[in-house]
Amino acid sequence: STFIPVHPLHASFRDFLSDETQSDKLYVSPRDRCGRITLGLLHIMNNELMFNICGIDTSYWPNARVITFDECARECISQQLSYACRFVFQHLVEHLLCSQISSDLLHELSILLHSNFLFWLEVLSVTKTVSQATQAMGSVARIIEVSNSTSCLQR
Repeated sequence: STFIPVHPLHASFRDFLSDETQSDKLYVSPRDRCGRITLGLLHIMNNELMFNICGIDTSYWPNARVITFDECARECISQQLSYACRFVFQHLVEHLLCSQISSDLLHELSILLHSNFLFWLEVLSVTKTVSQATQAMGSVARIIEVSNSTSCLQR
């Protein structure tokens, strides 16, 4: 099955969903949305990332030397995994700005960083999106640094 991203046709639809008085049962709290998306992306990554995801015969060659590399990437890396690897830290930044990190999210993040980190870097390399992800990781580091310093000041 093909993954087709959802794109609202107009910003007013997002506004409708995030206004509890208008949307009733369809209401999506912006705070909950941040956490659910981030948790979902981490879950996708932890379930789909694997060693040598494109099945390349040798790791001694640079990506540019592997002739079918782009084709392998399209066939072996799902659209949802590609999106998750590129944008998970941007979603995490958004989540940290509006809410505290949940234990579920912290657990999935721990699995990613301890067990799947190198596999994540491989996907970023294959999809040529390393710089985008490293910028987002820098933002996360700054947010954690600021939150640690402000929590120390509040004691």
